Amino acid sequence: MSPAELAAWLLSLPVVLDGHGHPIPRSSEVSSAIAVVALEQSYIDARVMAATLDVLAAHEGAYRLGSRGDRGRSCGTFQTACWKTPMDGAELAVRQARLAVAEWRRAVDRCPEHPVWAYASGKCAASWVARRYEQEIRAAVTP
Repeated sequence: MSPAELAAWLLSLPVVLDGHGHPIPRSSEVSSAIAVVALEQSYIDARVMAATLDVLAAHEGAYRLGSRGDRGRSCGTFQTACWKTPMDGAELAVRQARLAVAEWRRAVDRCPEHPVWAYASGKCAASWVARRYEQEIRAAVTP
């Protein structure tokens, strides 16, 4: 699968809704970056990684590369720590996606059964948000 094919698959998925039921418009720039970075990961199926990053980008930063949250401590579309999140320069979306994958791998180490729990909250503990992320990831990759 090529990055263009994987990005097209992402863009064909149902629109993600925010907590109030409003659509979060998917960014073609972020989807393309997710595709490139997901295909770099040899340890996981590219669609699973792409769907995971897509859900995180949607809910954490609404696909906005300049997003800030958590009282200014989290930045970018994946809401990683501001002190290490690139906020400008070339290939910004790809660089943010690579950082998100690094954070994801740490979440897998902390919480192997439910890494999205650790990514979303920093703890290996269930929350309605993390369960929703898991449901959306499963829905994207289940035929």
